[in-house]
Amino acid sequence: MDARTCPNCQYRYSPKAYLSGMLFRSLGDTWPCPECGTDLRFDRKRRLLVALGFTVWMGVLFLLKEALGLNGAQILWLLPLIPFGALFYLLDRFRRAAS
Repeated sequence: MDARTCPNCQYRYSPKAYLSGMLFRSLGDTWPCPECGTDLRFDRKRRLLVALGFTVWMGVLFLLKEALGLNGAQILWLLPLIPFGALFYLLDRFRRAAS
């Protein structure tokens, strides 16, 4: 099963559609596939691994801040790196929702 793909019809959500419409859904949410109408939900195990990847990314940024001794205005150069961690969410998988 590919990332961001309907398990029924193999419709693949584009990164833009996924990030704009799916990123902030909770694990329990269901939604219809735009192609075949199958009710979908997140693969919980995969979502937890993806969230762990994002957490590690944020930890690396924190350690980088500490190692470089950044403070106040100096930390602003790290802020653009935070959204790159959201790219981990492009590895999400979907499952059919239980009836």
